Amino acid sequence: MRGPSRTVLVQAEDSAYYVVKLREDQRGPRILINEYIASSIFQELGIATPVPAFVEIPETFLTSPGMKAALEKRRITAGLHFGSRFPGVPDRAAVWDVLPATLMPRVVNLNHLTGALLVDRWLGKTDRRHAIFFRVAADVPSLCLLKGDRGEALQGSERYFVCQMVDNKSIFGGERWEFQDIGQSGPVYTDHCTDSRQSSVEVELWKHKIRNFSEGTLHRLRSQVPSQWVKGHEKALESLQADLLKRAGEMDAVTTSGRKPIAVVPSATLRNDSC
Repeated sequence: MRGPSRTVLVQAEDSAYYVVKLREDQRGPRILINEYIASSIFQELGIATPVPAFVEIPETFLTSPGMKAALEKRRITAGLHFGSRFPGVPDRAAVWDVLPATLMPRVVNLNHLTGALLVDRWLGKTDRRHAIFFRVAADVPSLCLLKGDRGEALQGSERYFVCQMVDNKSIFGGERWEFQDIGQSGPVYTDHCTDSRQSSVEVELWKHKIRNFSEGTLHRLRSQVPSQWVKGHEKALESLQADLLKRAGEMDAVTTSGRKPIAVVPSATLRNDSC
C-alpha cells in the first residue's frame, strides 16, 4: 500500500484482507497502540471504522522461499502488527479516500464524521482526519444500523456510500503521548459535516457519548493491547487513561476553544493494484 506509513495489504487465515501497519515502519510501538485504542473507541461510540485486528506474522511465513525474495528490501519481524480490515476483496471492491462534494450527500453515515471530529478533539489528534468511502446498496444487511442516520428511507435500487475513519496514529500527540494546549491547534468542523443535517442537537449527542465513556471500558481496551507493545510503556499508558477520562468530562472546553482549523483531506488511496 502507498502512503507515509508504508502499510501492506495481506489476507489472513479468516479469509479477510487487512491493511497492516508494521512495527518496523512506525515510530515505535506507541503508534500501534494509538491505532488500536482509537479504532476501538470509535467502535464503542458507534462510529464507523475498519475492524481493528492484531495480525500475527509467523517466522515460517517470513522465511518461506517465495516471501524471502519478496521481502528482500523490507525489514519485517515475526510477531503482532496492527491491522485494519479492508472492506471487501481488493480485486472487486472500489475504495476511495475522497468524494466530490456532489456525492457527499449520498454518504449514509455522514454524521459519523461529526462524531469523529469530536473524538479527535478528545484524543488530542494533531493531524487531519482521514477517511475512506466505499459503495453499498441500500438493501445490504450491514446498512440496517446506518439507515436511521439519514433520517429517511433508503431506496433499495439506489447505491450509497459508507464512510469509515482511518489513520489514527497522531492521537495523543503521536508517539509523544501528551496533549497539546487545546487552544493552539487541532481538527475542527469542516464543510463535509456542517450541512443542514448536522444540527447542534446531534453534536450534543456525540459529546454526551464521550462524556459518558466509562473508566471500565477504557481499562478493558487498554488491557487488550498486546504486552509486547506495552512493555516499557505501562506507567505512561496508565497516566494517559487518567488524562482521557478527565478530558471526557471537559468536552465543552475541549470543543469550543479557538483552535486553528485542520481540514478533512484524503488519506492514502487504497488501490486494487497496490502492494
